[in-house]
Amino acid sequence: MFPSSPSSKPPQHPHNIARGTYRIGAHGGVEPAPSPRFSVTPAPEPAPAPVVGTHTDQVLTQAGLTPDLRAKGIVK
Repeated sequence: MFPSSPSSKPPQHPHNIARGTYRIGAHGGVEPAPSPRFSVTPAPEPAPAPVVGTHTDQVLTQAGLTPDLRAKGIVK
């Protein structure tokens, strides 16, 4: 077995810093960098993940429910 690190430690590990394995995302948190990384044809920056709740009204409507469930506090 190999020792494991708490999930907060790998971004600060010297190897991961040197390789650019992690980055600061659009919302300010640490996230994995795009992979694989090629020197000649670098991967484009991925679109940021949506903020929680961004698509709730869309999902409710597609499920046949009404978006007023948010206004009533039933759905966040």
